[in-house]
Parts: sequence; C-alpha cells; structure tokens
Amino acid sequence: MASMMVLPEEVLSLLRAAAPRRNSIIVLLTVDQDQYPHSALLSPYQVLALSREKMAFHVHRGTRTAGNLSRTGKASLLLFLPPSAYTVKVDVLSVSAMESEEEDIYYCKVRDVRRDYSELSPITSEPTFDPTRVSEDYSRRYLKMLTQVSLN
Repeated sequence: MASMMVLPEEVLSLLRAAAPRRNSIIVLLTVDQDQYPHSALLSPYQVLALSREKMAFHVHRGTRTAGNLSRTGKASLLLFLPPSAYTVKVDVLSVSAMESEEEDIYYCKVRDVRRDYSELSPITSEPTFDPTRVSEDYSRRYLKMLTQVSLN
C-alpha cells in the first residue's frame, strides 16, 4: 500500500471540475461520538478536487455525517478506481452553506492518500448507483457547488 500527501492523477481525473461526472459511489467515512466509523455514500457530483492538495464536498446539513465533521474536523473518502482503491484522509479547513440548499460545502486539505492494490486480486469493478431518478438534481447541485467554490 503506497502513501502520498497529494491526490494522484487517477483521483484527480475523476474529481477535477472539468471531468465528466459518472455514477460511481464514493464512501465518506467519519467517526461518531462513540468512536465508531460512520459511512455516508456520496457521488462524484458531491466531491470536487480543487487542486492536488485541496478538495471540497457537500453533505446534507443536520445529518450525523455533518455533525461528525463539525465535531472532529476529519474524514476519509474511499474511492474505487479499478484495479485499485484509494483512501483520502482530509482535514476540514472551512464550511460554507450551499446557496438555497439544505447542504454545506466542506473545504478540506488532503492529509494522506493511500492506494490499495493487490497484484494477485486486483479490484475488477467499482460500486455504482442508478442515476435515472437523480441525475438532473445531482447535476444542478454540482453546478451550484462549482459556481460557489469558484467564487471563494
């Protein structure tokens, strides 16, 4: 398992602003008040690489995930990019309300990135979601996040 302090090109190509969004699932991991892992499923429509060192993502306000982020200021994102999986640890730098949405944008600094790969048993597929009923809403929120992030 290799470790680095910046986003590798494979992750950047999925999450940079110009990248086409796809129906991949990104797992956002936080720690709850009892010190147990808490997972939330995000999509690439909710996560944006601002640079190799910084990211932004949005989550619903008032959720356990939002509470955990506010309390600890830390999270990990798990991305599946066959044949590897990447764990990106981040520290929250700031939070802003997403305009006219019940969501907040979390601006983060990349703390550590680990690539998990096995030559004997490479990952062959990634978890995905059915975008049929959500793609229009996800696209709208993504464009709103892009506009707001570019202003900050």
